[in-house]
Amino acid sequence: MKGLGLRWRIALALVAVVVAACAALTLTTTQWATDQFTAQLEQMARTAVGPNAEEVAAAALAHPAAVTVDELKLDTLSDVSSLDAPMQGFIIPLEPLSAGVQQRLAHQFSFLSGSDLLAEAPQCLASQQVSGYAAGDWEPGSSGTWSETCGDYVLGFGLVAGGGGSGADSWLVVRALHRGDVLDPVPDLRTTLLLFSSLIVVASVLVAAGLAAMVARPLTRTRQMAEAVAAGDLDVRIPVRGRDEVARLGTAVNTMADRLTAQITDLERVNELQRRFVSDVAHDLR
Repeated sequence: MKGLGLRWRIALALVAVVVAACAALTLTTTQWATDQFTAQLEQMARTAVGPNAEEVAAAALAHPAAVTVDELKLDTLSDVSSLDAPMQGFIIPLEPLSAGVQQRLAHQFSFLSGSDLLAEAPQCLASQQVSGYAAGDWEPGSSGTWSETCGDYVLGFGLVAGGGGSGADSWLVVRALHRGDVLDPVPDLRTTLLLFSSLIVVASVLVAAGLAAMVARPLTRTRQMAEAVAAGDLDVRIPVRGRDEVARLGTAVNTMADRLTAQITDLERVNELQRRFVSDVAHDLR
């Protein structure tokens, strides 16, 4: 930067501000869109798991002694997902869940996805909120739902209290959606923002170059005038337009040049008088 002229320093500073603003806008907007998309998926997961939790709750009331999914005698579970993407579904006895999710304990009632949660990320089934929910007082057959994001999966959880109304005979219903099975609008949004940001940066380069030239042009004329005055040309002046700081600078330089010219004229007049005085004295002495 030290080796660059004022024009280029101004232009680069303006472009840097625009680039920083575009980068901040792109990052902020992309993060906001990602959060909104995730929240939408979590809401859909909760919506999908709600009816399943109610169905399991009804089965738990009808079969209060059930300890396995087969003993619940569930024929089918509804699928009310508002997404075109498939969602996996699981029913898990809650008490063994505390020892860790084991594949043999999870009964999968819906498998319509290219991904396999049990094979890829079984730890996602062990929601951290299960223990907190299970510790509460539950009415037999009651249920509660929530949603979480775990890696590439968005999960809707439904905790169902069994016939005894305790965590020991409760059930966990899960609907899982892999983000890769859903059309994510964020990459397209990011691409669009980057494209517009690139266009804005290119435009800002042109605008910054023009503005820098406008600012630097009067200063260049001032420098040229100073060089001309130093070379002995006292008639040169800076054209002054407007009333801004640059115009005031030009006026000040012109005033300085006028005073310098006047002082030089006065000195020349004094020198001429001295020369005549010396000449007259010399003539009288002769």
